[in-house]
Order: sequence, then structure tokens, then C-alpha cells
Amino acid sequence: FDIDELYYCWRANSSFSCKDKISGITNGGTVSGIVKITIPNAENKAVYVSVDNGTETRIISSVYIWNTTSLPIGSHFISFRIVDLIEGNVEYTNYSVIVRDTTPPILNIYGITHGKPVAGNVNITTEILDQSRVTLYFSVDDESAIIQNAPGSFLWDSSKYPSGWHVVRFRAVDAFGHATYKNITVDVQDVTPPKFELISPLDQGLVVGEIELIFNATDENSLVYVFLSVDNGPERELLSTVTPFDTKQYSNGIHTLHFRVVDGKGNTQWTNTSIYIDNPTKPEQNEWNEIYSALYFVLFVIVVVVYFLSVFPKMEPKREHKRNIKKVQK
Repeated sequence: FDIDELYYCWRANSSFSCKDKISGITNGGTVSGIVKITIPNAENKAVYVSVDNGTETRIISSVYIWNTTSLPIGSHFISFRIVDLIEGNVEYTNYSVIVRDTTPPILNIYGITHGKPVAGNVNITTEILDQSRVTLYFSVDDESAIIQNAPGSFLWDSSKYPSGWHVVRFRAVDAFGHATYKNITVDVQDVTPPKFELISPLDQGLVVGEIELIFNATDENSLVYVFLSVDNGPERELLSTVTPFDTKQYSNGIHTLHFRVVDGKGNTQWTNTSIYIDNPTKPEQNEWNEIYSALYFVLFVIVVVVYFLSVFPKMEPKREHKRNIKKVQK
């Protein structure tokens, strides 16, 4: 063996010289990314290379491009076997190097596109290429970044943000602090229906006469329009959160109030509630006949009583006079 500086060379034939060194790599040195290795005087030679005692690959030209990004971070062993095609001499040259990461991660984002609309839950998938462990930070606009699974998929609920343009920010940082940034601007669409709360009447409640419909209808992004139909009948718009409602226009019994609430984007919320109408009913004709008969009887009794009260006082003096005459005659 000839030990020459920081690499060693083994000659299969004592007449073969190891003076021609391979350049671009140093034994015990550090490499990263793409390494360009030059084999001098490669004419009439067959050059083979292997990494970590793996399968040999023949180098066609005098320059070997070694992509170290496919290797784990740490120590590795690269070997060259150089065969003189004329004399048959074989030279082995070996290098021990340390592969380190000096490049930022490659970050690909799928599921959202710059300048395009998004709505509701958005499934975002990330693809990250790097030699070391990578941490992915995610944020929207100026929010604090949160850590997401990387690579992998996660759901972003865009409905929590006002409709309009927002910047979705990604930052991928590897174990050596190298970072890749990507910002994607998207148009968040409003697909959230408005909120509706019926305060009065209560569901399955008993109602009589004219009542008030009391409700709250709100939306985060636009105006709200409320429509009412009874038993799937014609709709009418309710212009106030306190609206009179005359139950006498409907028959007694169970009825369903259908509320349709629409925001400015056309998102719709439906709410149904049941009420029981129990208004006093008008008497029927036979009932009126009975009432009239009772009234006539009462009136007859009153007339008879009045008659006797008016006649009886006049009859009493005559009776008294007759009794006096009889006494005189006796």
C-alpha cells in the first residue's frame, strides 16, 4: 500500500503508478449536494465506482457526478476501481467522507392553487424532499404558525375566515435550519349558512289569537332574508324580528311553520317548528237554537212574574172590601 496524503491506493501491479490523484473529493472531508469528481488520464481505462460497498457502476467519462442528496446524513465510503485496458493493471482508490445537508428542502403543495377559490374544509397535501427530518409550519395571513404533519395531508377549515382573499403560508425547515417558504393566495368563498334562532312561539306550543313571531337571524358576511310559510303554503318575507301572526286565519289543530333563511351568497338555512292552535269556535246553528229557546223561556218567566206582581196588589183591596161587607151583614 502507498499512503499518499489523505487517500490510499492499492496497485495490482508494481509497475503501475498511483501518482495520478482523483480530484473533487478528499478522504475524511465533507460533501453535500451534487459532487463533481474528476478521474485523471481516464483514456484507455475502465473506471468503476461503488458507495458503501454497494454495486459497482462504470463511469463512461472522466467526470463522475455524485448526487449525495440521496444518502443519509453521516459517514459514507466511496470506492473507485480503475482498470488499465492496455496493460491490465488495476488500481483501487477509496475515500471516507461525511455527507452533510447544505440545501433547503424541496416543498410541493397540492390541494390549493394560487389565485383560485376555496371553500369549507380544504384537504392540503404536502410533499417534502430533503436528506434530514423536516418540520412544516402553516399559517394564514398574519396568524401564528402551527406545526403540521410533513409530508402528509391535513384539513384547513377555510369557513373560519371571512370571505375574500387570504394568504396561506408554508415554511419547511430541515434539521440543519435550512428553510423553504411558499405563500399561496386564495379566495375564500362563503359557504356557511346563516344562523337562525326562533325565540317564540315554542316548538309544539299552544297558541291562541294573535301572537308574535320573535326570532334572531344573523350571518357573519352579509345581510339575511327570512321567509315564512305555513304547512308548505305560500311564502312571505318577514321584515322584522318581531312579526305579528294571526292564528285565527288557520284551523284549530297542529300546524307547521317553515322558516327559510338566506344570506347574500345564497346559503340557506331551514328551520321548522310545530304549533297547536286552539281558538274559541263559533256556535253552530243547532247550538244557537238551544240558546234562543233558553232565552225565550227566561223571558216568559220574567213576563209572568211581572204580570202577577202588577195584578196582585189591585186584587187585594177588593177582597178586603168583601170581607168587611160580610161582617156588617152579620
